[in-house]
Amino acid sequence: MISSKKIGSGCGQLSRGAARARRALCASFVAAAALLSAPVAWAANADTLSVIVTVKPVDQATSAPTVSVSRSGLSSFFSVKIAVKNGGTNTINKVVVKGQTTVFEGTNPSATLSADYAAFVNLGLLSPNCTQPTGPATNIATCTIGQLASQETRDFFLIFKAPTSGSSVDFLATTGFSSGNSDNTPPADFIRFQHFPVTLTTTNTTQVNHNVKTVLPPNGGDFFTGQDATTNSLNPFSTKVNVPQINALVTDNSIVEDVPAPGPCATVDNPSYFCFGFKSTIEVKNAADDTHVYLPEGASPILNIYLRQDVTALGAKPYPSIASIKIFYVPTTGGAKFEVKSCLGNPDLPKANIPCVAERIDLVKGNKGYYQYVIHAKDNGFYSW
Repeated sequence: MISSKKIGSGCGQLSRGAARARRALCASFVAAAALLSAPVAWAANADTLSVIVTVKPVDQATSAPTVSVSRSGLSSFFSVKIAVKNGGTNTINKVVVKGQTTVFEGTNPSATLSADYAAFVNLGLLSPNCTQPTGPATNIATCTIGQLASQETRDFFLIFKAPTSGSSVDFLATTGFSSGNSDNTPPADFIRFQHFPVTLTTTNTTQVNHNVKTVLPPNGGDFFTGQDATTNSLNPFSTKVNVPQINALVTDNSIVEDVPAPGPCATVDNPSYFCFGFKSTIEVKNAADDTHVYLPEGASPILNIYLRQDVTALGAKPYPSIASIKIFYVPTTGGAKFEVKSCLGNPDLPKANIPCVAERIDLVKGNKGYYQYVIHAKDNGFYSW
């Protein structure tokens, strides 16, 4: 536990025991990218603890942490990556990191909504002991690191479930450590706090139908647009992505759907093809370093991507056959648009930057239902049809 009786402000107010220590310790914050991360450093003559907190997913337009609310069939999550380092020359003790969330509705804390602690993922060789407190509190995780030798580090993720509504989530990082010159000298205890606001993408119909942002823990899972990935006359298409289990990898995921005007969408191989005007931008990134995720070569694991098109978007009868509709792809890493070929007859697919169509499923009955295209991929990209 961190002792609150020895909290100081600025560079003073040490305990009487600490005042007898041979070193004077000074506490200060070190600034970093606003909202995204902030190293919290206790700068001393020989004792320095730095704590860098990074929250994902991030909205590309604003560079601020943003996560979709959880909804029917879809639990959304945000991750907090914490990097702790003893940058000083002395061993420090009683290192503790605590993360606590509070859901806000406007400017007021919610009395009914919570962003519950969901998972811990270790990134280094040595792991802190992270636990959820006993009792009714489900929004707090306490990570006991204990002793850190000079230059020793701990890197880990805390993952929290997004609430079902609200305007934002505040993540409060509390970090403390102790330093003393001998076993017989009472240590100097320092506690510092830093807040990280996470914007919630609300259940506004347009947002739900066409956007989703979430992280997924290493056991993988689904994320999708639309309510339960459904289609209808108000939501003419939807996208669903299944991420397989990937050991120790927390993924930062998003789908952004565009509805451009239908029209020519020619490629070299399809000079006169006419598109329905649908486009899904899918991203699967490593939440630890923002790198593009490529799954290992071979038959598995793969990303399963489901592109769905409502019957109302097929035009007037007679509807085009599902076999005649072409799916196009552009890698997010860059390159020219090309038609996604069938997985059948192409045993080397999918591979990096080259997905394939595994199935075309006609779920239209009369004037209701949708076409579904099942894509197998090793990474993400832009799909249009």
